[in-house]
Amino acid sequence: MKTEVYQWNGPEQEAIVRAAVKVLDGGGVAAIPTETVYGLACRAEPEAIRRLDAVKARTEGKRYSLHIGYPEDVYRYVPQMPLRVHALVRKGLPGPITLVCQPNEANLAELRQKLNDKVFNVLYENGSIGIRCPNEEAALAVLSQTVCPIVAPSANPSGMAPATSARQVLEYFDGQIEMVVDGGPQACRYQQSSTVVRISDAGVEILREGVLTRTAVEELATARILFVCTGNTCRSPMAEVLAANYLSKKMSCNIDELPAFGYKIESFGVSAYDGCRASEEACKVLRKKGLSLDRHSSRLLRRRDVQEADLIFVMSRHHQDAVLELDNEAADRVFLLDPNGEVSDPIGFGESQYQACATQIEQAIEKRFKDLL
Repeated sequence: MKTEVYQWNGPEQEAIVRAAVKVLDGGGVAAIPTETVYGLACRAEPEAIRRLDAVKARTEGKRYSLHIGYPEDVYRYVPQMPLRVHALVRKGLPGPITLVCQPNEANLAELRQKLNDKVFNVLYENGSIGIRCPNEEAALAVLSQTVCPIVAPSANPSGMAPATSARQVLEYFDGQIEMVVDGGPQACRYQQSSTVVRISDAGVEILREGVLTRTAVEELATARILFVCTGNTCRSPMAEVLAANYLSKKMSCNIDELPAFGYKIESFGVSAYDGCRASEEACKVLRKKGLSLDRHSSRLLRRRDVQEADLIFVMSRHHQDAVLELDNEAADRVFLLDPNGEVSDPIGFGESQYQACATQIEQAIEKRFKDLL
């Protein structure tokens, strides 16, 4: 077999992608550069995997991670996941992370029907799946065009160092694989493997150390949740504290410890003046619940706050429009807090209206947060 080498930095990138896709969808093996090391890509089917094992001189039965061309493709293979995983996908992919997920039983049953048994059994051994979205132009271009799901373990024979150049790939595999996409000197800029991460109720678990440190992964996997109203003195502050209280009970921690558990809860106003205290009525209502707004200081919502948020709950459609005016790319992260309707402004209507408002907010938080963890 002649191993063809294609220079990615030349003028024929579309032709290279077509050639690589033809090899991969046809059951062959192609070496592609990532930002970490070169990968040996092949179809996620038993026949191709057996050949890959033979090329790598690796014992059969070893698991390989799915490689995808778009971060949002994660949800094709793990339809439901905790908010912290959503945060990591949004902020960390494409990037040097391999994410290990365990879909629930209902999702696994649906995925088995959607994929054929051969593909399912390769990707979901023991009910979990590893997913990688590399931050490298050539790899993303190829992975986004293949028809079949693709795995791509590091390009090295078992026991050898992963290849970080096309030359090293050829030293290992010349004549054994169909093609190599040479990414040039800028490929494999990290020169080490991705960090393998699993996020569960116990928090962030690093299964293999790599490019990113635990601290960096934990920062990426911190879910930032915003509550937004008009002046940030009653509705959104009450929502912030009630949500933090709900989460702290779920996490079995104090409210002040939530950031250490991966959750940052904040509130803002679309027309707020910075530095105002919470309204006295809101303080009284929460005080009756054993909660406090004494440290609250109002803040105006700014574009950066919207961009950094993983989830934004607003009290009314007017607030939703104001958020999207700051950043129209946030549409898939902005929701009415109460799915049944707006939360009306209680200002000027007395403490009883504040109590009704707090009750609506608390019930809405329970509905919204039930599936977030």
